[in-house]
Formats: sequence, structure tokens, C-alpha cells
Amino acid sequence: MSEFVKTSRQVEALDILNHNRHAMLYGGARSGKTVIVVRNIFLRALKRPSKHLIVRYRYNHARISLGHETIPWVLANCFPGVIAKENKADGYWTVPTARGG
Repeated sequence: MSEFVKTSRQVEALDILNHNRHAMLYGGARSGKTVIVVRNIFLRALKRPSKHLIVRYRYNHARISLGHETIPWVLANCFPGVIAKENKADGYWTVPTARGG
């Protein structure tokens, strides 16, 4: 498995996300918007116990695109040593934190 390498646009997106409370990313399909947001959320979640919400208009779209595709991909490629647990019944993931959570 190769190491995750951010595109130049993803680096720009991270700068926007890290310096603004609210941000809107736009771009074509499969341009890496969701991957960079999910990666950023997992970075935050791994640092300290916290809760984060990712929303799509329809729950089943979120479950399929995020729960079955993006989140497993991000965990495998960006955080290969992290053991995350998925609660499929309630639709959430938990990860260990630096503070032991």
C-alpha cells in the first residue's frame, strides 16, 4: 500500500479548513474533497475525545459513499495502524485517542 499523497488542491483545501470555522469546498466528482475532509476529521478525533458529524442529504447515500467507501479508504491509506470500530446499526465510527479514549 502506498503512502497517501495530497494533491495541490487538497493542500489548499486543508489551509482553508484549518483557518476558517466554516468552509465550502467545491470541485468535480472524485476530486478528493470528501477524502481530505474525512482525513481532517479523523486527525482531530485521534488527538482528543470529541464528536464530529458528516452529513449528506440522504442517510443511505452517506452510509454507502462514506461508510462503505471513503472512511474505510481513508483509514487504510492515511491511518494504517489505527483500529477504528464501526457501529453499523447506529451509523458511527469510534477511534482510540491520544488521551486513551
